[in-house]
Amino acid sequence: MVERNQVLDAILANAALVDVSYRWRPNLRDEADNHLIDLAVAANARYLVTGNVRDFRGGELRFDHIEVVDPARLIEELTR
Repeated sequence: MVERNQVLDAILANAALVDVSYRWRPNLRDEADNHLIDLAVAANARYLVTGNVRDFRGGELRFDHIEVVDPARLIEELTR
């Protein structure tokens, strides 16, 4: 419980509220995932972290600066 709270505190300490003023709608396989791309673009994110990487492949729009990764891959990337 303490470790989880420490991780969440670290995430929140680096978080910023982002206003999405434009919807890109990349037409992903699952329509419910499109808003996550909108958020990542608005936040100028480098990574979009999800356990559902497969559904983010094949969208009509591509954003080269955003890498969709699962949590294990993100940890691997950040600890190199």
